[in-house]
Amino acid sequence: MRKKIINTAIVFIAVVVSGLGFGKDKSPLSAVDSVVWVGIDFSLVKMVGPDFNKPDEIFPGMLDKWNNLFVKERLKKISSEIDKEIEVDIEGVFEVNKKASKAQIKPFPGPDDSIKKSNISNEAIAKQVKGYALKSKSGIGLVFIADCFNKIEKAGSIYVVYFDIATRDVISSKRQVNDAGGFGFRNFWFRTIKDASVKP
Repeated sequence: MRKKIINTAIVFIAVVVSGLGFGKDKSPLSAVDSVVWVGIDFSLVKMVGPDFNKPDEIFPGMLDKWNNLFVKERLKKISSEIDKEIEVDIEGVFEVNKKASKAQIKPFPGPDDSIKKSNISNEAIAKQVKGYALKSKSGIGLVFIADCFNKIEKAGSIYVVYFDIATRDVISSKRQVNDAGGFGFRNFWFRTIKDASVKP
């Protein structure tokens, strides 16, 4: 009788552990050897405060510089962090960024312009992902969608988004807030991007 009770308890524990998913790799990247870097999408970003007083230099010139700098300096870090090879397919995001304009600048912040509040909805993220013109037809894409650069709070927020390239379904979307810092406009805001974690 005692042996039967022990065996029953062992089975029960095994079922519970299995149900909790212990020992299972639930990473959406587990089935792929590489990830496609799609770029940094600035078409929805809100820029808050007095630091953005030269829109003709920001749109799209600085957006392109941030994208090129990320490819040059950060792709090895991404590859190491997720332990995957990185393929680059960023021309589609370059085209999307041409839609960004000085209308996204708010020199004087209002009550809804705190870095704690998102400027982008889940629906907007899904729409952006569906709109990228990519050479890649399958696999998993990774894109950063910039949410807000806030000079008053010296911080920036972005969404780190993984998606299925074939279906354009969003797999993972996480908002992150990182401190700004560094010498010069380019480096000051690039820090908020380069410090982002890409773990899904």
